[in-house]
Amino acid sequence: MNKIGLQIKRVSGGAAPMLTINPGEWTRKVVDIRDILKLYEITDELKFVTFMSFSETGTYITVLRPISGRDGDNTAAWIFIPNNIEVPGDDIIRLINDVKIELSKPTRDDIKLETSFRKEYPMTESAAYIPSATEKIYAKRQGPFYPMKEILGTKRYQPYYNQYNAILIEDEDSMKVVDTKVEDISQKRLEETLVFCPPMEQDLRGGITVRFDDSPRTPFTSPVRRKLGEHVNIVFEREGFQPIRHMDQVCENNQICSLPRSMNWKVLISLNRFKVSAANDGKNLTDRASIYVNNQRLTFNKPIELEEKEARKVNVRITAPGYEDKEGVVDFLYNTTFDARLHRAEREQEWEINLTDGSPAVMTIKSKHLTPHYHESPIKGYSADRRRLEYTNFGVLKQRAIGFGIACALFILTGICMCIYDWYDSHTFDWQLGWPPLKVEKIRSHTYTEVSNAQEVIPSSDTEARPQSNVATQDDEFSDEKAIEYLDSNQVWAKPDMEKYPLLKGLFDDMNNFNTVNLYSQWGDRLSKSTRFAEVKKVAQKNSNNGWNPAQENHSPSYNKANDYSINVRGYVLWLDQNRAPKPNKPKQNQKVENPQQNNNKFNQEDLN
Repeated sequence: MNKIGLQIKRVSGGAAPMLTINPGEWTRKVVDIRDILKLYEITDELKFVTFMSFSETGTYITVLRPISGRDGDNTAAWIFIPNNIEVPGDDIIRLINDVKIELSKPTRDDIKLETSFRKEYPMTESAAYIPSATEKIYAKRQGPFYPMKEILGTKRYQPYYNQYNAILIEDEDSMKVVDTKVEDISQKRLEETLVFCPPMEQDLRGGITVRFDDSPRTPFTSPVRRKLGEHVNIVFEREGFQPIRHMDQVCENNQICSLPRSMNWKVLISLNRFKVSAANDGKNLTDRASIYVNNQRLTFNKPIELEEKEARKVNVRITAPGYEDKEGVVDFLYNTTFDARLHRAEREQEWEINLTDGSPAVMTIKSKHLTPHYHESPIKGYSADRRRLEYTNFGVLKQRAIGFGIACALFILTGICMCIYDWYDSHTFDWQLGWPPLKVEKIRSHTYTEVSNAQEVIPSSDTEARPQSNVATQDDEFSDEKAIEYLDSNQVWAKPDMEKYPLLKGLFDDMNNFNTVNLYSQWGDRLSKSTRFAEVKKVAQKNSNNGWNPAQENHSPSYNKANDYSINVRGYVLWLDQNRAPKPNKPKQNQKVENPQQNNNKFNQEDLN
């Protein structure tokens, strides 16, 4: 907006708008004047209350006059002057007087006011004001120290005004301020402030930034207000280079900050940009190293400055006691730090040592890996004592102790693995719904051996001898229902247990001898109520359909080894399903036929349990 705004309101406990000329966003920040009226002695209805306040975008000049005959009622006018237009001080005084005249009339001439505020003013760069404080702190200005056209005109904005909520103006037709807490700043110096602009973007290339010397963290990127004639210290910065300082003077409004005559950028090379370490063990050697830049030695209090062209190719040489020198060309425009790793230099040491016959001798040792200290032995198996080497077998014993410890650890680890494997081999694992999700059961094995004068004998397919103690005394204990329950509640079926049930007699032998025809035809009908045997029937029928029938052979192989009378049902089903039941080789002529239980199958119960 390039015009001055005006808003007039009637104030009585609150504010009611009456007239607005050149409206805009500024009308939202019109201040409440009720607290300010308490600072005055309002007795003369012919006098006015005049004060100033500020926002980021401009100045508010408020003029207020009591309404004659109506106690507590006032008419207030707010004059808004944007900070991006140039207005002469005389024009502001004229507009204030026109407003006072219209406020004094019984009938206000709004057309005349609209004509007075119709004038347009030249635009200028906008520099934000510092807004007035929100705390109820006030100051006043009165003549004759400065004329009103400076106080309200060209010098109306002063940066130190931001510590007050409003600046009260006292002139000939103003009411008297009676509040003693109002600070009198009438004699405080008034200075004209101008808009000072940063350099043009096209003049700042290569990552150059600008700031004021007194504001190290705030870049100078937008216009600011500075005092007329003020000398401003500007700092130009560029990453990796020394800052360039420049001074400019504020002489006119909208002045653009000037640039130095020559931008002679320099690179500062100091010891902080170097890190020196040992290549073999990473030991920090920076404090012990001597660093030379273009044949000049760097020190903490004497860094070296190089111009931009020179910094592209810098000859660097680094030395350290006991290490090889390192020299090369470094580009410090793109390398902010330089990490140098030095290798050990070859050194020589003389040691006293005894020969095999006990006579003394002197030995010279040369190596890059020699330590600079004589209290450490350079030869394994020897101890050092004042440049003398003595043989010791401590190193050999140490190596043997380490080897023995490793062997013991491997032996213990092997034993643990065997225990884990044995436990895994003797248990079955089933996934199930519920808790725990993995059911673990130990495989029960029943092995019987022939012992002279023993009460128990080995059961076989021909004889079914049993100890008298295992004979059932009650018929219902080994009923058909109990037999089905035994099959479905046990993962491992044992022949001694199965033979107790009349319904299951002979089932173990048919399974062990792969009598698949009987398993799916005869036993399938007898044990149709068993869920677990249904799996055995299924794989038995599959093998019979494939054409294998052990009943037609002279003899058949057995599933278990000799003296093994338990079958893991799950392993049996898996083996029979994945491997077609083996067909035994027919014996050659004059070759003795082996007993089926003596023929150990490749995949037996022990392998699958």
